Amino acid sequence: YKMDLFSSLIQSEKPDIKWTDVAGLTEAKENIDQVIIMPNMTPQVSQENKIPYHSILLYGPPGTGKTLLAKATATHNNNFSFFSVSSCDIVSICNSESHSEETLRFIFDKARSEAPAIIFIDDIDILFTDLSEKKSEFTKHTKAEFINQMDRVLKSNDAIFIITATNKPWNLDSDIIKLFDKKAFISLPDFDARKEIIGQQIKGNTPALTAQEINELSHMTAGFSGADIIILIRQASMCSIKSIMNSQYFFMHLDQLWPCSSDHPEAIKLTVDEMTEEQRNIIAPAPIEYTNLIDSLIEVKPSISKDELDRFDKWKREFGTK
Repeated sequence: YKMDLFSSLIQSEKPDIKWTDVAGLTEAKENIDQVIIMPNMTPQVSQENKIPYHSILLYGPPGTGKTLLAKATATHNNNFSFFSVSSCDIVSICNSESHSEETLRFIFDKARSEAPAIIFIDDIDILFTDLSEKKSEFTKHTKAEFINQMDRVLKSNDAIFIITATNKPWNLDSDIIKLFDKKAFISLPDFDARKEIIGQQIKGNTPALTAQEINELSHMTAGFSGADIIILIRQASMCSIKSIMNSQYFFMHLDQLWPCSSDHPEAIKLTVDEMTEEQRNIIAPAPIEYTNLIDSLIEVKPSISKDELDRFDKWKREFGTK
């Protein structure tokens, strides 16, 4: 029963997220290169030079690509096993300190049996809240076991690498913070990264946005996270679908029905409600127009406030990257 319970907490997968799928984040990628990629590619060099790197903490606002980056790291090292663990699941399922200790041992032992491996722990602040404010027995025992496992990885030089992520690094226990070889700030995307994300999300859209329109959108989405941009494009897509639902006229082109104005030479007066099921099945996919995106900017705003960004900046200055 326990083994089934522990196994249910681990998502074991072979991610298919390429390094190039992650827009921007140059500094974070360099840190991951030092912690995981380089030691894996040249283990003899790392060992001779006593490079102890095995762990990295990714911190930053929600929706900036921390999980995506962890998966891309596993894909980049395609011989790696990848184990994804949610701190929320551990806390909700393991309602006793003995269960939490056994769970952590199970996760690390599983990674050792399938090494080289990456263990990704999301929302690690939930698992290891600052003990000065919340001194629960559960947290104490879980913390002690995690420190023990991390120490064992370092001393044995196991081919196991730990990537953790948090949106609230200031909530982390100070002893846990010290465990990480690197701490990488996953910032909001800059202009070039926003441009790349927009390009990725509208890829295949017909008609395609012009380079100038993508540039303008990249300027207008300053302060947006990657997740915010995706929400913006989904909203624009819904506007586009709405235009189809409200259209009074359609024309047939390439065996598909396209919405049009009444003065189109091949216009047929027809609404979606009036269509047969067969006709609805051949409605052309709704293209995202530039105007849809501009209109969506009225409703979709950045989700990260300046106060939150200032708090990340303060934490970065205090703890930074080793």
